Amino acid sequence: MIKATATQENGRELLLLGLSFKNLEKFRELPLDTFIRINGIELGLSVDVVIFSGENEDALMQWAQQTFKIADFQDKQKKRPAVSRPRC
Repeated sequence: MIKATATQENGRELLLLGLSFKNLEKFRELPLDTFIRINGIELGLSVDVVIFSGENEDALMQWAQQTFKIADFQDKQKKRPAVSRPRC
């Protein structure tokens, strides 16, 4: 795994997270049992980052709420209009 921050040509900060195939295989084999927690302070961020996987969005939200004792979960993605994403 790699983790880094960079400044783009337009001046905006960019968070780079790169997962190896081994990381991805573990996420697929052990959903909701595997997660990576990144200390934001190490990257100059004001938040920590957690990467995890699960079967669907409901399972992901339930796991996050239970694991991190979150009472008020703000799903930022739900507030954005739907966009089509190209398949790679």
